[in-house]
Amino acid sequence: MAYTEFEDRVGATDVVVEVRRGWFSPGRVITLLLGVLVAVVGAVVLIRTGVDSDLAKPTTTVLSVPQSAIIGLADLLVGLLLILSSLSEDARPIATVVGILSIAAGIVAMAASPTLQDDVGFTAATGWWAIVVGLVAVVASVLPSVWRVRRGVERR
Repeated sequence: MAYTEFEDRVGATDVVVEVRRGWFSPGRVITLLLGVLVAVVGAVVLIRTGVDSDLAKPTTTVLSVPQSAIIGLADLLVGLLLILSSLSEDARPIATVVGILSIAAGIVAMAASPTLQDDVGFTAATGWWAIVVGLVAVVASVLPSVWRVRRGVERR
């Protein structure tokens, strides 16, 4: 919660006081929830596939999206970065960057050859997952914050 006070002189002894008390950021809440979801998906993928010498095999399906351990690690990293970006108003650009990179990765995944998809352990559905996560992250990162402001005139 932020507390900021602004003053302007109105008369010899009157002062206009504007106090900003608290704010609510729907974008930060959405980013936090998205980050938790993506991090949990990544963790579930890693638990199911295990982390061994070959991160591309085996694959598992979580939320109807086939993923290998390397994709699970990427999900976990993206989720943690989204959670980090939701902790501060100043960190919101992190969600924008992560979202743009996720969209780009999803497009690349969808355009990848079947051989590459098999070698890394993903499908076109994984690309759609990345695009949806990226779009939600970008939209959430640009939603405005709502401030609660009180104004009044005080004699000093």
